Amino acid sequence: MKETRIILIGTGNVGLNVLKIIQINNHRSSNGGIRVVGVSDSRSYVAGQDLDILHIIESKEKAGRLSNKDFSGPEDLLGEHADVLVDCTPASRDGIRESDLYRMAFESGMNVVTANKSGLANRWHDIMESARSNSKAIRYEATVAGGVPLFSVLDYSVLPSKISRFRGIVSSTINYVIRNMAAGRTLRDVVEEAINKGIAERNPQDDLMGLDAARKSVILVNHIFGTEYMLRDIKYTGVEEKAYGINDRLITEVYSDDGRPVAVSRIVSLPENDFLKGIGMDGLGYQITTDNNGTVNVGDVYDGPYETAGAVVNDIMLLSKFLK
Repeated sequence: MKETRIILIGTGNVGLNVLKIIQINNHRSSNGGIRVVGVSDSRSYVAGQDLDILHIIESKEKAGRLSNKDFSGPEDLLGEHADVLVDCTPASRDGIRESDLYRMAFESGMNVVTANKSGLANRWHDIMESARSNSKAIRYEATVAGGVPLFSVLDYSVLPSKISRFRGIVSSTINYVIRNMAAGRTLRDVVEEAINKGIAERNPQDDLMGLDAARKSVILVNHIFGTEYMLRDIKYTGVEEKAYGINDRLITEVYSDDGRPVAVSRIVSLPENDFLKGIGMDGLGYQITTDNNGTVNVGDVYDGPYETAGAVVNDIMLLSKFLK
């Protein structure tokens, strides 16, 4: 793998772990590797061709910021020569900020890797058109199933097949809440616990309303069926203060209905022999139905920010491997 220079925007739980995994992998690499030439959080930034990753991590963990340089926007970093811009920022409501950021990156000669769902869910057409017109690529493995390989499987492992259906547990927060409520606990109690454990965001409303899973549905249907759907085209439900059954899960489904792609995210009761029912409370997983590769089941035991960061780094390495 040739050396790849990246700019990382966003150093929350996922972004900071991206730096840690890059540091580990750079020590393993005998040639090439990933050079970090710019990093920002919401308040500060560092930039330069000889940045010390360990020092950046230490500064963030100890001081809560990267440096004494105040971050005013992506322009603070885009002057650095880089191959890939990595977006690990929190999702905006409308995706405009993300779409503008990716356009600037493409126009500056960079490919994009993102863990942020909002841009793709709200502005898919604009982002893909911008990438095409600038002959650049965007990868988004971490946007849907965290650290569980998904788009790399769809892109490289089932090439002889047409995919007719996707079913998955891709929202750890809402399924954690549902399964605990099925045991008799209150919504408020479970949400508070999920926040304290780092399973849920400090403001978990997008998850609880089903909006986070709906964003993932948009990305999935567009990737699998080549559509340009937006959030308004998706049917989704969230969690309520009510009794749930022990087999209830929030399931995201993407399929073709008489040639019309459909994306749905809803709470359903799973049969005992369903693969998705076996996904643990801390895991994510999915099932895809194909015509030539059979039914493919993929899942993990635990999925958190570190695993999601691993998916981000994998995308960076794929871009380095396959693109000039």
